Amino acid sequence: MIIDYFLVHNKKIDTPSLYRPKGRYRYTGGVNMRALAAVVVAVPPNLPGLINAINPKIDVGGGIYPYNIAYILGFTIAGAIYYALSIIFPPTETLLDAPITGEDEVERRIPSEHDEEGSMDEKKGPNAREDIVEAP
Repeated sequence: MIIDYFLVHNKKIDTPSLYRPKGRYRYTGGVNMRALAAVVVAVPPNLPGLINAINPKIDVGGGIYPYNIAYILGFTIAGAIYYALSIIFPPTETLLDAPITGEDEVERRIPSEHDEEGSMDEKKGPNAREDIVEAP
């Protein structure tokens, strides 16, 4: 996700689509194949160390050393594979010219507490609730 956000999409994502079941980030059956390939390649180097951590009686030889740096190794391998696959097979359906934040959608959905001239009602603040009565 870090590589995708910063390097592939250059911080230009459609935030509301992240929460839509059929949004632009749906991919193939809900699975990003580039990410799946990156995980399939990045996890196996750590498996011998994981096996040894679960059962120390199993000798894995030098396979324990990659497990000691599993986070860094996994992140680096998965990130490199994902970035390479994104360059070879670009996610054209999700690349944007500018970020879509959804702020314009929020402004359309929230009823305005402004009167006709556009000034705030002084008796009610922007966070006022009708059901709260102030003590005299």
